[in-house]
Amino acid sequence: MPVSPLYGGASSSSQQYKLALNILNEHFGPVVRDVGAYVLRRGRCTLAEARRNIENEEGHPHKLSQIKEALVILL
Repeated sequence: MPVSPLYGGASSSSQQYKLALNILNEHFGPVVRDVGAYVLRRGRCTLAEARRNIENEEGHPHKLSQIKEALVILL
């Protein structure tokens, strides 16, 4: 699976990744941040894969409706 260059790697790329997640969190909330982080790390995936793998801060999966809404915002 492809992995985005924004995740890991050089220090500036890591800082850009963290900045992007902070912006998503501040403007759209933690669900959009979590979905955005997953998409940046993972790249293309199915909705079912996203549903299984995107968790909140407590380690519980987000609701499917929340993931769908977050994807619409990210578009």
